[in-house]
Amino acid sequence: MSIYVRPLDPWNDEEFATACAILAEAETHQRPYAVVDEPEPIRAALVRPSASLAQQGWMAWLDGRPAGMALAAWPVRDNLQTCWPVLAVAPALRRRGVGDALLAALTRAVRMAGRSVLQVEVSHPGGEDTWPGIAFAEHHGYRLALRERHSVLGLPVPVERLDAAPADDYSLRSWRDHCPDELVAGYCRLRELFEGEAPTGDLLIGEQQWSAERVRDLESRRKDQGRSAWTTVGVAPDDMVVGFTELTAARTARLAVQNQTLVLPDHRGHRLGLAMKAANLRRLVDDQPSLEHVHTWVSPDNTAMNDVNALLGFEPVELLDVWQLELSDS
Repeated sequence: MSIYVRPLDPWNDEEFATACAILAEAETHQRPYAVVDEPEPIRAALVRPSASLAQQGWMAWLDGRPAGMALAAWPVRDNLQTCWPVLAVAPALRRRGVGDALLAALTRAVRMAGRSVLQVEVSHPGGEDTWPGIAFAEHHGYRLALRERHSVLGLPVPVERLDAAPADDYSLRSWRDHCPDELVAGYCRLRELFEGEAPTGDLLIGEQQWSAERVRDLESRRKDQGRSAWTTVGVAPDDMVVGFTELTAARTARLAVQNQTLVLPDHRGHRLGLAMKAANLRRLVDDQPSLEHVHTWVSPDNTAMNDVNALLGFEPVELLDVWQLELSDS
């Protein structure tokens, strides 16, 4: 049995299509609600440099047959110790060393990039410690650092669920793809504060640094990847931006992803969380009516956000674990 691993060539259409097919097959195996990136956003992330994020890919062959692929992304502005790997092995070819070989190649590259903390996501139905991704992570020394609940909302949403407005003279501002210049500073402040407010378990996460340059870089990167983003912010009576929520979707996809939502602690209790998410969902459906579902991931400990999601109609479907490994110096 021979295993061969080398860097993935995103310009080789046949090889790249095979890698994406393996990723989709691996992610959807026994998971009806899996979220898999479209090929073009993956290719764009590999071939177009970003000022905020670097990414690399690998392909594995077993006895000459395409068997697995891997991706690794790492931030280049902050959290400079961190890497986020993705490994996928064709289900019929598992337990033959392909995942081990991919992880070894990826880890060598991560070390060369000066990274020492790997954080990998494993989605599973819950109650199954023998789930392949869990067993693989534990075998390689990873430790469970965070658990979130994956929930899904069917579209369109009944109108009455989206009839929510903020109280006490708070207001909303919304945009698609391009943050208005006058809101950039407030939006950056909220993005920097998010990690400190959201439950992060035992993940090793440092402060993020956001600027107008980083916002515009993110917007440009999404455009290159064929994605759109819908954002709604909450504005206090003194015109301070005090909350935000964001949805993203590939322009050809049938699903959208609910990303971060945050209301600053001093401004909670004014229905901002519900109002922002409802307004954003209305705009999403109006702009891209072909979408069928919205997916979100929230810690079970985040009671307030889970209550808001329940009011909107999100239903739990599986769990997502983040497994973490700190590399030794050797």
